[in-house]
Amino acid sequence: MVATADYNYQPYVASEDWVEGLLWMKSATPDTGVNYYQTYQSESFAYPESSYGVLSWWDYGHWISTIAHRMAVTNPFQTNLDMGAQFFMDKKESGADTIATTNNIRYIITDADMILIRCR
Repeated sequence: MVATADYNYQPYVASEDWVEGLLWMKSATPDTGVNYYQTYQSESFAYPESSYGVLSWWDYGHWISTIAHRMAVTNPFQTNLDMGAQFFMDKKESGADTIATTNNIRYIITDADMILIRCR
């Protein structure tokens, strides 16, 4: 007989809670004004006034983009990594608020893993 253990923690797979939350975000938050399926030229692209960002730990950026169809401020490509870290590590709410306002961040998503696993 072989003893086995089943450990379900999969750090790169969105949990059911994440999927449920991001599907809610997709249906219940304002449209960003950017067509998720359209290709844009970065040199000439201008963000619509209705656009906004969603900030979370950089690991979750692709989930935000692909499941919620919202613009992730940070992502696994390390986009805006310093700004995201500064927001989460700021000791004053006013400093974090300035970062969010300056970067047009409307939603911030956190979870227990951000404290228990990723920020050790």
